[in-house]
Amino acid sequence: SNYYPIDINMMQLSKAISLHEKQNYKLLPYLLDFENLKSKFPLQLQPSEGQIYLLLGGTYGNFDSKKINQILKKIIRPTNSVFAVSINIRDFPTEDEIIGSYSNLQFQDYVIQPLKVLGFTEEDFISNKSNNKLKVQLRWENNGIVSYFILNQKKILNGITFKKGMEFIMTFSWKPTIQEFTEKLNSEMNVLKVLNNKNFAVAILSKK
Repeated sequence: SNYYPIDINMMQLSKAISLHEKQNYKLLPYLLDFENLKSKFPLQLQPSEGQIYLLLGGTYGNFDSKKINQILKKIIRPTNSVFAVSINIRDFPTEDEIIGSYSNLQFQDYVIQPLKVLGFTEEDFISNKSNNKLKVQLRWENNGIVSYFILNQKKILNGITFKKGMEFIMTFSWKPTIQEFTEKLNSEMNVLKVLNNKNFAVAILSKK
């Protein structure tokens, strides 16, 4: 079996390759972003085969739904193909509870990596008002959560001046209701079934 890394950074890919190099499956050392999925998918099928695609971890909510729907529907075959998409929903948790679930060092370490590559350090940013152990800031906006960092003083990197108070917005993650999630998917694909618990949903899709 093969693993095709999609929409992850090179540092994560290098670490994954080193951890899995002795396994009996391949980890392919190149990256695909969502705009280029059609260059590899759908994979070729034998007559008796089917395909199952899983987009897990809430990645769907990091993109404009119309744009990602257009991309995803191109890799779903009309027959012998099923696509499952997962997302965190807000049917049960409050906005404060959702923000709280992101308020941890693990998430901060993930989102700050691009800034560290540019030469910034954690000490360059002001602390989170709700948790002074964190530098990542979080706010609720457009039915989703935004992560960002605020520069605590002027900094010059590679001849570029970054002003004190500058915001570096890192991620946005949409948190829809089940109804909103289903409606967005149904606009471009057929939603066959939605499975959910109090804060997570998985939609099973087919081609329209």
